[in-house]
Amino acid sequence: MGLEFVELQGSLRIFEKLLRGEWDDEFIVALPGQQLELKLFL
Repeated sequence: MGLEFVELQGSLRIFEKLLRGEWDDEFIVALPGQQLELKLFL
C-alpha cells in the first residue's frame, strides 16, 4: 500500500473518547455488514 510506519509519542485521549462513546470524525463507525474501504481511512 506504500504506507510508511512512524512511531510517535501519544496519549490516551482517543481511547478515552472511545470508552465515553464520543465517536466523532476521528472514528470510522461501521454498521453490521458494512464493507470497509481504504478511502474511509484516508
